[in-house]
Amino acid sequence: MRSSQEYYDDIAGEYRQMSYGKQAFLDAVDEYVIEKIGHADRYLDVGAGDGYRSVKIANRIQAEKVVLVDNSPVMISKLKPDDRITILVESIANVVTDERFDLITCLWNVLAHIGEYSDRVAAIKKISELLADDGTFVLDVNNRFNIAYYGFKEVMKNLTAELENDPKKGWFTVGAGDNLSEVYIHAPLEIDPILKDAGLYIDDLYYVDYLTGERKETFFEGQFLYFLKKNEN
Repeated sequence: MRSSQEYYDDIAGEYRQMSYGKQAFLDAVDEYVIEKIGHADRYLDVGAGDGYRSVKIANRIQAEKVVLVDNSPVMISKLKPDDRITILVESIANVVTDERFDLITCLWNVLAHIGEYSDRVAAIKKISELLADDGTFVLDVNNRFNIAYYGFKEVMKNLTAELENDPKKGWFTVGAGDNLSEVYIHAPLEIDPILKDAGLYIDDLYYVDYLTGERKETFFEGQFLYFLKKNEN
């Protein structure tokens, strides 16, 4: 299995075309973020990829300072920095800055590519540290109990693995040929203890259809889109 960085370095040239298959979902999530936030002066995107969505969101919220973080140098090289945009090619856990951000996003299941549970916890804690006291952190993750997208049979397999406490529960392979990587797909409530440990609370939670981008009523119908705030000290 290849690391997340190696996987995305390899698909960087095809990434924009690959994203078209989920464009309705991606566009809808962007609009939900823009609608909810309105305006933010300082914006950080974690796992920015080629920066396409980051720049769109930054423009719409009229951000004055934009920092894009991605550990794939090939992916992030698709975007050129300017006076407003700073690019950091590294893991979010290694980011060192005194800046605090009004909006932080981590979108399209980026968290799933951070392999170990302890590393995902460290990433969320770092993001919490970088969030302004009145800022918003927006996180979306795929949901392995999303029957509407993955189907009843697959979700029943995932539920069985959950009940049997299978050590491989939640782990799935992505990619093709020699470029294969593992991602962790979360279940309902799995994110909650990570957020609590990082000093964050759920301000709002949307269930978003993975094909249409529509908001749904239950977690069996969509992926998770979290709007998060810092607990008051």
